[in-house]
Amino acid sequence: MFLGLEEIETILESSLVLDFVKITLKQQIDDNPRVYSGSGSIFQDKDGILQLKMYYSYESGKEIAGEINRAFKSNFPLGKIIEKDHYYSLEAVDMQGMIWKEEYVWLSNQISLPAAGKVIKASLRRIMNTAERREQEDKSKSHALFIIPGKYKIPCNKIEKTAMAASCTICSLKIEDGECEIKKRENHLELSAGIPQGADATLFSNLLLEAISVAIGSFLRPLVQVITNGSTRSTSIFSKTNDTDKDKLQEPIPVSQPDDAVNLNEFVNKYVTSFSEPYSMFFGYWFRILSESSGELENRALVLTTSIQGSLKEYYSGFGLPDSEFLKQVSSASEIIQSLEIGARAKERILSTLENAKLASPKGALYALAKENRIPHDLIQTWVKLRNKSAHADELKKNKLELQEFLNETYGCLELFYSLLLSHIKYVGKFIQYSRENWPASSKVESA
Repeated sequence: MFLGLEEIETILESSLVLDFVKITLKQQIDDNPRVYSGSGSIFQDKDGILQLKMYYSYESGKEIAGEINRAFKSNFPLGKIIEKDHYYSLEAVDMQGMIWKEEYVWLSNQISLPAAGKVIKASLRRIMNTAERREQEDKSKSHALFIIPGKYKIPCNKIEKTAMAASCTICSLKIEDGECEIKKRENHLELSAGIPQGADATLFSNLLLEAISVAIGSFLRPLVQVITNGSTRSTSIFSKTNDTDKDKLQEPIPVSQPDDAVNLNEFVNKYVTSFSEPYSMFFGYWFRILSESSGELENRALVLTTSIQGSLKEYYSGFGLPDSEFLKQVSSASEIIQSLEIGARAKERILSTLENAKLASPKGALYALAKENRIPHDLIQTWVKLRNKSAHADELKKNKLELQEFLNETYGCLELFYSLLLSHIKYVGKFIQYSRENWPASSKVESA
C-alpha cells in the first residue's frame, strides 16, 4: 500500500477506517486450529487504537455449542504466561485487494444468544501490508520512513522552503553511507533514511530509531513505518500509545540547538556501528531507566544503580579483576581456613566470601575505567552511596537538604550510566554533565 499525505493525516487524526471483503483469523496451533472467516473492518478509535470488527456466521448447531462452552469455561492457568496457541493470526483482504496481516490477535470468548453468528472484536497492536514497489522506483536502493506522533527535542540544521515561508525544521544527518532527515512538524516527526548497502532493512531501521531515541531521551514509537527493500514495500500501521509525552528522560548529549546536530550525527553513527542489532542489553537498561523516569524516586534510584551494575557485567567484564598478588593471598587464606577446626557453617561462609573475592567487582571495574579516563572518578562514590540508599529505604530522609542530595546523586548516576554507554560506542563529542551545577555540556574525547 502507498500512503500519501492525505492517508497519513487521516492516521494522525485517528480517523482511519479500512473495510475488508474477507478477514481470516486462525488459531496458532498445528492440530485442528479454530478458524473464523468473514467480512468486517479495522479502524482507529478516538485514542488511536486499532480495532477489529468482524462478522462471522456459524456453520452448525454443534459449532454454536462449542462457542458457548468456551465462553463459560476458561482453560488459562492463573499466574502463567499465555502461550502462542491461544492467539490468532490475522489475514485481511481490503477493497483494493491488498492483504494486511498481524501475527498476534487476542480474542475474548464473549457470545450473545440467540444468534446465527457472532461479532468478533479485538484490539490490534499493528497491521502490516507487503506489496510490490512501483515500476518507476529505483529497486537497488532501500529506504525507511517513520511517522512519529508527539513533540521532541530535535537539533534542526536545515531550512525547509514551502510556498508560504521558509523555516529551520529539518535535521539532516549522514548515517554510514546514507542520508537521514528528521522533519519536525507541529505534532509529529517524519523520519526518512537510506539503508546502507548490505544491511538488513528492518533491523537497521529499528536500530536507527533506537539510536535517535536514546540520543534525545524519548522512546520514539512510530504510528506508521514504511520500509522499501529490493522489489517490496512493507507498510505497518501501529496503534497509538496512551501518552507519547509521558516518558521523557534527560538526554546524554546536547540536542537543542542547530549546532547540536553534529552531536546527534556522531552519536547515531557510533551507536549503529557498535550494536549489530536493535534491543541490545544497553538499550534494555536505558528503557528501564526511561520507564521509571516519572516514577517514585526510590524506584528510579534502584533501577539506575542496578542498570549500571548490569552494564558493567555485560560490557566491561574484563575490568576490575583482582591482581595476581591478591589472588595468591586469597588462595593461601583459603588453605588456612580449610585446615581450621571451626564450625562447618562458619567455614563455608568464609570460604564462599574468599571465592567471591576472586571475581571482578562492579566497584573495582569502575575504578579501572576511571583510571583510563573513560568515566568521571568522582561518580564512583556517588553510585556507591545511591546504591546503598536504594537498597535500604530507611536511609532516605525526607527533609529538603537530603532530598536534594538524593536528587543530585540520581542525576550523577544517570551521567555515569551514559558515560558507560558513550565509552562503549567510542563517542567523541559533547556530553551533558548531570553531576555538575546547571548541567553543563563538556567535550568527551576517545580514550587511548
